[in-house]
Amino acid sequence: MLPTYVDFTADPTLLSPNATLATDRCVRRGNRLSVDAGGSLTLAFRDDQDPVQPEATVTLRALVAKHGGDIGYAPVSLYVNGEAVVRDWTVPGGGDLPQDNVFAVPGGCLDWHQGRTEETHTLRVCTASDSSSYLWVFGLTVDSTFERGRSQDALATARIRDDIVAYRISTRRVGEDRWREEGEIEVYLRRAEPAEVTNLAWRHADGTSCSVAFSGADFRGYRSTPGAAPEEAVVEYSGREVARRAPGAGAARILRYDTFQEWSQGWHHSGELAVAIAPQDTPLTALSWRDAAQNAASLQFVDATARRFIGYYHRANEGAIGYEGRLLDP
Repeated sequence: MLPTYVDFTADPTLLSPNATLATDRCVRRGNRLSVDAGGSLTLAFRDDQDPVQPEATVTLRALVAKHGGDIGYAPVSLYVNGEAVVRDWTVPGGGDLPQDNVFAVPGGCLDWHQGRTEETHTLRVCTASDSSSYLWVFGLTVDSTFERGRSQDALATARIRDDIVAYRISTRRVGEDRWREEGEIEVYLRRAEPAEVTNLAWRHADGTSCSVAFSGADFRGYRSTPGAAPEEAVVEYSGREVARRAPGAGAARILRYDTFQEWSQGWHHSGELAVAIAPQDTPLTALSWRDAAQNAASLQFVDATARRFIGYYHRANEGAIGYEGRLLDP
């Protein structure tokens, strides 16, 4: 079965190449699709593999919006090729956090020889007409039972685009309610690993440092500015993606490094690292990140020219190893 997915946390929505999406009584809001009472989304997807599937797995990431502090009500039904897989399902979790709802689809629903003449399937998610809350859908994947996680892996790869990402920055002083816009920054980080970066921190030569966590097209964190007025020394720091630009088209100067990792009592070539954060009034002096696969790295640039860095790399479920980089000529 081909990787099949739709991801509403991305902006624009990410849809697998083999699929199309239709909605009814739905509105895109922020990082989700909001489905009203009696509304639905229908994913039509092509499968050019063996059409006889013993079973498939559908994962619906969603929550039911609360009524104030009370649990909401929006029963969910799921149909594949017109056959009911589940009716009036209650999404767990109480509406606090998105939940992965996993459903087994009998192979007979996917066998297009059973009275069907096309290899395009339809998957329909709908809410009950008497729903009193919105269903918030964050994403949906479909996999063959013997290829678990294939669509999620393909989605993770699709999220990683070789673009400079521009974010509109807002800050909020400690103890205040009002956010203030501060213009844009550009961020670019390309590594050898396919996993999406979830956390990023950096420091400039003037001591200014930022630490953020990404959520779809947004990030949230804090900024520390030594020497600033007391009310500006530490502020909440928020970014909203506003544009993607090809490398070289933005203001960011991209630094590219040939990298090496130390293991088995030796240093080994580990591909290229490319990084840029702009505007850059002062050079970067430190950088760290964590990705969705729980790999992490932290590095320190050796001097103001940033021609070398040292640090560590820590793969998930392994020990930390040495990490070095040397600036490649432009």
